[in-house]
Amino acid sequence: MILGIWDGHESSACLVNKGKLIAAVSEERFTRRKLEPLFPVNSIRYCLKSQNLKPNEIYHIAISTSDWSVTLSRSLSWLKNDFWYKRRRHLTNKPITWDLDLQILNQTGKIKSNSMFRKISKFAIKKILLNLGFNMKKTKIHLVDHHTAHAASAYFTSGLKKATCVTLDALGDGYSSTISICENNEIKTIARNKTKDSLGLFFQEVTSIMGLRILEDEGKVMALSDYAYVDNKKNNPMLNYFTVHGTKITSNFSLLKRYQMQKNLHWRNKSENFAHMAQDALEHFTTKLVDNSVKKTGIKDVVLAGGIASNIKMNMKIRDLNSVNKCHIFPAMVDTGLSAGAALYVSNKILGTKPYQLKNVYLGPEYSNTEIKKTLQKYKDKINFTKDNDSSNHAGELISNNKIVFNHQGKMEFGPRALGNRSILASASSIEVKNLLNTRIKKRSWFQPFCPSLLEKEATKFVNEKEYNRFMTMGYMLKKSSVDHARSTMNVDKSIRPQILHNENPRYEKLIKRVKKETGQGIVLNTSFNIHGEPIVNSPKDAINTMLNSKAKNMFIGDYYVQLK
Repeated sequence: MILGIWDGHESSACLVNKGKLIAAVSEERFTRRKLEPLFPVNSIRYCLKSQNLKPNEIYHIAISTSDWSVTLSRSLSWLKNDFWYKRRRHLTNKPITWDLDLQILNQTGKIKSNSMFRKISKFAIKKILLNLGFNMKKTKIHLVDHHTAHAASAYFTSGLKKATCVTLDALGDGYSSTISICENNEIKTIARNKTKDSLGLFFQEVTSIMGLRILEDEGKVMALSDYAYVDNKKNNPMLNYFTVHGTKITSNFSLLKRYQMQKNLHWRNKSENFAHMAQDALEHFTTKLVDNSVKKTGIKDVVLAGGIASNIKMNMKIRDLNSVNKCHIFPAMVDTGLSAGAALYVSNKILGTKPYQLKNVYLGPEYSNTEIKKTLQKYKDKINFTKDNDSSNHAGELISNNKIVFNHQGKMEFGPRALGNRSILASASSIEVKNLLNTRIKKRSWFQPFCPSLLEKEATKFVNEKEYNRFMTMGYMLKKSSVDHARSTMNVDKSIRPQILHNENPRYEKLIKRVKKETGQGIVLNTSFNIHGEPIVNSPKDAINTMLNSKAKNMFIGDYYVQLK
């Protein structure tokens, strides 16, 4: 049994047994602070409790990254919490030095990990783990490079014997992206791109200049880009920012120069046009890099991880390359997945474990009906609740009648996507319901699209693809014939980011089958169970509080149907 830990931005913990993930969760789900950066104490305790383990029964702990910033924050937690976290999430007034702060962060991101950083990291980590009850005389700490952990998360969950692996991030241990050959159960890195040549930092700059939160709102840039009315293929100055030659990305300008160019470009353009330029440039450079990488390795199956791999429109362009066969993206592709990647990598090294096909990411906490009822009774002055032994059918019926349903079932999902167990569900065809969700319940930006969950047998009605995505990590173009059935789940360009189900979640699939029976279409709108800016709900208490705050009318928790009084 190997415990994986990531204690930086969006910290997390996981357990790997015989090369497979058996428990995984992000710390934010416990602390209720979006993208929690502090040490994942609660996540570690959950992982151990889920397998009835005590700290002294763990003999290998894998921890990702040991660059200077993470090393420093391990000793000075206030630095990443009170200082950086609050600024980055716009929880303070905008600092006068914000532009300078970003430049300092990006410039120092060039510093590579070294033996001194690793020693300091291990010392600080051991001190924390000792306080949690781990026996550090028997337990070995393995530090795993940032991009190696990303690569391992993608390769060892792909089920592929060999693959071309591309990691794409802002920065980590002195690099922004890597190209690796994954073959014979090993990861061999053949190219690395430096922090100064980072496509991730480029997209972060765009996000910040638009007044959004870096490391959090890049998806808004992607969504807004579809509302532009320009042809940036003919006139997009951002296409001059980088040069991609083979597996190397080279920035044509210094970080400071490019940032100033970006600010001037934004000043002269509408935000949606500026966003479109950035998305267009990102797709241009990444597809060229992946295409070149596949041609160099000779391996057409591709695996991706890293923050940039959360951009589903870019992923769609990569999948559609003639040079690419299969394309697997680790579901927790962002930094929260580093704990899993580190543990899977160490498992491979010490036990010789092999890649396996990840079937689902229902790896987090679940609650019994007894626990649920106990929590519900605490709110009996505000809610009514009744036992419902067929909640899937009941929920499906309500959705078919244009009702919005909060759904809290089974094990919580690992990663940024809600996949049915911590979801808000609604009709996939009703624009009115979509608008109500955005403005009254989720309280999100108007241009952000929702996503669908659909049954695999229904998939050919909606998209033309041979391989379907189970984890909402890939964009697809919606068939014209199905537009009316998916209006509330598509972007303005008629693209969708679906979860396509096939025996991964019987209870959820039963719900969608009831919708199909009522409407003729096996599809529902599925968005994360949270108010915008908050973490996805974990416990029944979180679910009830979200219901009360949003004044939603229908919720199912386990075998209980809940309504407001």
